Amino acid sequence: EAKVSNIVDAAAGTVTNCISFLPGAGGEEPAAEWLRVRLTAQPENPLRLALTFRYVQARIRRFFGIPLGGRRLTLTLPVPGPLLTRILSFFTRRPPPRPYFDILYLDDNLRVHRTGEGNLFVQQREGSDLLA
Repeated sequence: EAKVSNIVDAAAGTVTNCISFLPGAGGEEPAAEWLRVRLTAQPENPLRLALTFRYVQARIRRFFGIPLGGRRLTLTLPVPGPLLTRILSFFTRRPPPRPYFDILYLDDNLRVHRTGEGNLFVQQREGSDLLA
C-alpha cells in the first residue's frame, strides 16, 4: 500500500510526485520508504502542461535485500526516459510522445487531469475532506 501526493511549485515550474510506501499487513517495513520523481512543467496553453522528467530519488531500508541496520539510504538517479524514448523512436520510426497532462478541472481542493497516455487522475489537496 502507498500514499501518493504531488508538490507543485508553480513559480519555479516544478512538480514532485511523492510516493510513500506503508508497512504491510503484518507490520513489515517495505524495502523502499519513499520515491520522489522531480519534473519541470511548462504551460503550452491554459489547460496543458508539458512535462520534462528530471530525476528520481528513492529512500531505501534495504539494498539488494540486505538490511541497512535501521539506517536509510537516499539514492538519486537520472531519468533515462528521454534517451530510451529517442532510441525506441529511431527503431519504430515514430516520433516520440511528448509527456504532458491536460487539466480537466481545478479548484482549491481538487485537480482532475488526463495524461498524454490517456490516464485520468483525480487528486485532492491534503487536508481537504472533499472526498472523505
